[in-house]
Amino acid sequence: MRHSTPDRVHAVDTEVMGLDLKKSPLGQGHVTCVSVYSGPDVDFGGGAGEALWFDTLDMDNGVLDELKPWLEHTAALKVWHNYAFDRHVLFNHGVDAQGFGGDTMHMARLWDASRISGYSLSVLTDEVVGRRKVPMQEIFGVPVLKKDGTPGAKRILPPIDELQTDPMSRPDFVSYSCFDAQGTWLLWQQLRINLEAMDWQHGQDLFSFYNLYWKPFGEQLTDMERAGIHVDVATKLPEAQRLAEAERTRLELLFRRWAAGYCPDAWYMNIGSVVQLQTLLFGGATNLKRKSTLPVYRVFPVPRAEHEELDVRR
Repeated sequence: MRHSTPDRVHAVDTEVMGLDLKKSPLGQGHVTCVSVYSGPDVDFGGGAGEALWFDTLDMDNGVLDELKPWLEHTAALKVWHNYAFDRHVLFNHGVDAQGFGGDTMHMARLWDASRISGYSLSVLTDEVVGRRKVPMQEIFGVPVLKKDGTPGAKRILPPIDELQTDPMSRPDFVSYSCFDAQGTWLLWQQLRINLEAMDWQHGQDLFSFYNLYWKPFGEQLTDMERAGIHVDVATKLPEAQRLAEAERTRLELLFRRWAAGYCPDAWYMNIGSVVQLQTLLFGGATNLKRKSTLPVYRVFPVPRAEHEELDVRR
């Protein structure tokens, strides 16, 4: 790919297999493909508005090596959704993504920090640009057979490499991958418009604020995650734990004193119990969703001896 003009923004997305989602993507995962979308007016040879799709499942094919100079070029501005994830998994293969043009997840949070439905790409493209991303499970999910051999309601997803190589699923998999890059580009365009319509200061808007502060900080965070933070586990960490536990005890005591001022037996409550806290703080209130009223009081078995020695009220 040629390097772009300064005003051209490209959306990039990856598909990855071999991930333990409970851990950081740093040092794990295999990038099976990379999708790039540069706008409805860009023609890569198959017609204007088409996306580029790079098959990197076999790292020996040299495709990622050919793409690497462009991914690392600072003048080619690239936008992502959850930049940290894509940058880390690419770095696992020796590609240090540069030319950070924006993260649509960060932009969406700046635009509206109170979204109940969240900030996933599928939800945002559906609600912000009217382009619903069909979940992978919905497209490729295979019904689990019941004991009698008939398809059940539960569906499982075949492995990514199987979806990418199976002639029956490969065309849909390529379309699915490209759809993410296209959705990210459209989302970036709309969020830019939304942020430009929001005032900041001195005649500037929130898109200027994003470019000035959030964008460089977003990239800095990925550098910090990659480098890690040194922790002195021999001395500093145990001391930090001791201080944190002491502070927790102090605050729990403060809460019990406050709660007992309204309900004497609250001194002995289990502060970690959601039900007990709910009764104390919201008893008698109406739950509008369930259209029910919480009880004003409830009876709970509590280990009184556990807290009697701390009871300084007597």
